Amino acid sequence: MTPWIQQVRVAFRTPQTQRMVFEFTEAVKAKVTLLHTPNTATWKLSIDIQPPFSFREDVKEEIKSFEQEVAGIQKPAAVTQTANAHSANSHCVSVVIDPGHGGHDSGAVGLHGTQEKNVVLAISKYLNDLINKTPGMCAHMTRNDDTFVSLRGRINFARRKSADIFIAIHADMFNNTTAHGATVFALSQHGATSEAARWIAHNENVSDFLEIGEAANKDKDLQSVLMDISQNETINRSLILGKDVLHQLDAISKLHHTIVEQAGFVVLKSPDIPSILVETGFLSNKDEESQLTQSAYQKKIALAIYHGLMKYAEQYSLPIKRAEK
Repeated sequence: MTPWIQQVRVAFRTPQTQRMVFEFTEAVKAKVTLLHTPNTATWKLSIDIQPPFSFREDVKEEIKSFEQEVAGIQKPAAVTQTANAHSANSHCVSVVIDPGHGGHDSGAVGLHGTQEKNVVLAISKYLNDLINKTPGMCAHMTRNDDTFVSLRGRINFARRKSADIFIAIHADMFNNTTAHGATVFALSQHGATSEAARWIAHNENVSDFLEIGEAANKDKDLQSVLMDISQNETINRSLILGKDVLHQLDAISKLHHTIVEQAGFVVLKSPDIPSILVETGFLSNKDEESQLTQSAYQKKIALAIYHGLMKYAEQYSLPIKRAEK
C-alpha cells in the first residue's frame, strides 16, 4: 500500500449515511468535491489527496485523484428535486431477477416430483410483472424459459443490464422432511474476499468498475482497499434489502431463519450490486411443495419480495412509485 496511507475504514451510520475514515502516517492535504453528472441521478465523491512532504520525493507517480461511487450521499436540498426529475426521465432502477437452475439443471425435486426450476420461474415472472408496472423501475430476467444459464453468465447478464439490485429466486431441499420456511441470503465476507482477489487479478475488470486513476491502477494494494470499501458497502446494502424482504415473507410463511443468512453463493458476488438469494420454501416438505405449486401462493411470494424491495427503495430514496396490486 502507499506508505503514507495506514488504513481505510467504511461503515453505515444510517441507510442514507456512510462514514469513511482514512488514517495517514502524517498530515496530508485533502480536497473533497461532490460531483453531479448532468441529466442523471448519479453522484460521485471526489477526494484529492496530496501526500505528505516527506514522501513526495519517493512517490514515482503522483496520485492525482480517485473517484469512488458512493450510494446514498446526502444531496444538497436545492438540487435533490432536479436530480430526481432527471432520474425519472432518464434512468430506471434496474432490477435483475434470477430464477435458479433451468434446462438440464432441474434443481431440487420435491417428494411428488415438483422441479425447483419450474417453481422459481413462475414466481420470478410474477415478480417481473410487478416491477415492470412500477414507474421508475425496470425488471430483467436472466432466463424467461426452461434454459440453462451458468452462474457467471447470470452475473455478466446483471452487469450488461446495469443492475442496481439483483434477486435470485430458489426453493430449498433437505433430508429432514419437517424442515420448512423461507430463508434469505446475502454474500458472506469470505465470499467477498475471494471475489475481490479474482477481480484484481483481472485488472481490466477492476479498472472499469472502480474508475480508478492511472497511478492507482498500478497499485494492487490501493485497488484492494478500494474494492474492500465498495464490497463492504454492497454487503451492507444487501443485508438491508434482505431484512426488508424477510420481514415481508414472515407475513405469509413461517421463516426457516429469522435473520438474513450469509454465504458464498457465486451469483451474489458482484462487488457493486446489492444482491440477495431467496429460498422460498422446502420442496422436501410435502405441505410447502404443495403450496409452491399453486399460482396463488406463488403470487403471494412474489408480492412479498416486491414489497420488501419497495421498502428498501424508499429507504434509499430511489425515484419510484409503488405499482397497483
